[in-house]
Amino acid sequence: MKILSKPLLTLALSAALFGCNKSEISERTGAATESKRISLSVGTAVPPLEEGGTKVTFDGTSLVWEGAESMDVLIGNSSTTAFSQGQSAVLSNDGENRFVGEFALDAGFSESDIRAIAIPAGHQAWVRGASEVRLPIAFEQTQKDADVMNGENFPLWAPISSEILAAAKKEGNNYRIDSLRLRWGCAIIRFNVYGEHSAMEAGEVLESISLITDNYFSKTFSAGLSDNALVRNDDADQIILRLQNGVTVNGRTSANGIKMYMAIFPGGVKLHEVQVKTDKGIYTLKTSYEITGEDLRGHVYQLGLNLSKFERVDRSEFEYYYNAVLDVTKRSYLPSIQLTYTEPGKTISFVAVNDEFYSTAGVTQETMPLNIRSVYTIASMSKPPLAYFTMKMKEEGLIDLMHPLYEYYPGFLSDFSAANQEKAKLITAKMALLHTTGLGNETYKAPIAYSGTPGYENYSYSGCGVWILSRTLANIKGTTFPALAKEYMFDKIGMDHTSYAWQDEYELCHVYGHQELAGASATKVKNWDPNVAHSLRTTTEEYTKNLKWIMSGADLSQAGYDEMMAEYLNINSNHTSQGYIWRVDTLSTVGPIYHHRGSKVLFHGWMCFVPSKQATLAFFTNGTTSFNFNQPIAKLFLGEEVYALKGHGQDLPTPKEETGTGSGSGLAGEYGIIRED
Repeated sequence: MKILSKPLLTLALSAALFGCNKSEISERTGAATESKRISLSVGTAVPPLEEGGTKVTFDGTSLVWEGAESMDVLIGNSSTTAFSQGQSAVLSNDGENRFVGEFALDAGFSESDIRAIAIPAGHQAWVRGASEVRLPIAFEQTQKDADVMNGENFPLWAPISSEILAAAKKEGNNYRIDSLRLRWGCAIIRFNVYGEHSAMEAGEVLESISLITDNYFSKTFSAGLSDNALVRNDDADQIILRLQNGVTVNGRTSANGIKMYMAIFPGGVKLHEVQVKTDKGIYTLKTSYEITGEDLRGHVYQLGLNLSKFERVDRSEFEYYYNAVLDVTKRSYLPSIQLTYTEPGKTISFVAVNDEFYSTAGVTQETMPLNIRSVYTIASMSKPPLAYFTMKMKEEGLIDLMHPLYEYYPGFLSDFSAANQEKAKLITAKMALLHTTGLGNETYKAPIAYSGTPGYENYSYSGCGVWILSRTLANIKGTTFPALAKEYMFDKIGMDHTSYAWQDEYELCHVYGHQELAGASATKVKNWDPNVAHSLRTTTEEYTKNLKWIMSGADLSQAGYDEMMAEYLNINSNHTSQGYIWRVDTLSTVGPIYHHRGSKVLFHGWMCFVPSKQATLAFFTNGTTSFNFNQPIAKLFLGEEVYALKGHGQDLPTPKEETGTGSGSGLAGEYGIIRED
């Protein structure tokens, strides 16, 4: 993909793709052993040439092509990896929507090696695989007229496939190809940035606009760089228009706002967030703007970015938190930490990526760069939603929390040996929610070991207990637990990328969990069966929707909500209380916080909500460490230590800058990285 140019534009266009089957063409034509003259005539949908070079105008609904002097033909064989290793030729525009020319095939090339045509000539290209050629072309934008974009080059390209050559009118070595349509392959979004914000400082200077989408682009994507603007894929879904020369935005109206353009790519676009960055603030707008299908063909979409509608975070505050979390990420030698913190009027959300971890030889790389839309498996933080599901079904009259679960689902008894089935018959929903079933933590295979005793005071943390409860709820509803969770919560509050079961979309957006620096133990754990105890996949932003919803009372009655959030048992030396799955600590500065930790093999993290501040915090990571990274992050945002987080790993090592050792060295042994089975 390409780039743009003068101050305010980034434009990347591509034309329709045509598949290319080299073996088919080779069978027809045979390999050339000496130079051969080829005559090629290509009819296109390009209008006649006009003086002054390439030009495109906007007619109100689409961009209109107005000229090109010549067309490139790229020729290369299966070993071609760069333009210089192949051969090129130039066709001239005859002024009648046709490009014609004669060229010699170098020794070793044949008609089967004619790869692609492109408009215009005179630029380089690169080859992707054996059949796909892309030609990056700079597009120069001068922001003189909002409706006319003047530039020298446009990136239109299309491989010549076996089908096209087969359909060509061939006489000897002469090829005539009619009606080859070079269609626009992307949409153009025009941004109009204007307005004031109540927290905006006078004279704030616009630096960049970011699009966070639900489309997944290769982390190798990067547009070219012009004198004043750059468009690139910094974070997979985060397509950024960055200005070299900033422009003051404060007080501009919709009529005289700052207008600029950015290209969006073929296949449909689902816009999740627009982020506008100035030298003083970061402005964020959550949205659900979607462009699909044929709408992408050369249309210009106008987005009015009225900054008064955006949520603002002071840039220095954002960068303080980001740098602090990145420091923790590096000092604990984790691959990444995804984090979202909210309080009324403020959202701080980012991924801190430890580049030094990923640069270590042998570490498995992510399919896509990590960003706020990357999906993590969140281990035991999967459990808290079960408390809501259970209470909601109680209020619907579907379950009594004090009745034995086997009365609703006798089938789970078969998971126990005959000797343990009588104890299993005593288990109730309330016992499962309070972790007093007497069951072990991760005993999910029959026959389930049962050394404890069920009882409302016999606390013993148990993933197995909540797993049995989740299966019981699903059995009552006659469905699967992932489907029940989707119906009762995820669809209600817009957790569109959250699921207890593996989804096809996770192939691209789910992070790898990393265990060993050598990369031998890196996995997306898509083989885990759906399990309320540990298999939830989500993002911190989507999980925050759950935290806010629960904190607000969800859709439970007051009595039901009070029951769910009550403190029943004291654990952790009486500093932490156990509620229905949720744990409760009381901090001196903010009072009660409701929280839960997650820790399973390659995925770890913590989350909480604070009723007194109406604040939420969630952070996930995709690595294993022997250090307690949870406590310093919790303290960073909450202001003091959380007792429940004590004792979960060593204190972080002293920063490298202070001692000459420590994080960032790339040596696993230095921090005693845990290698779990």
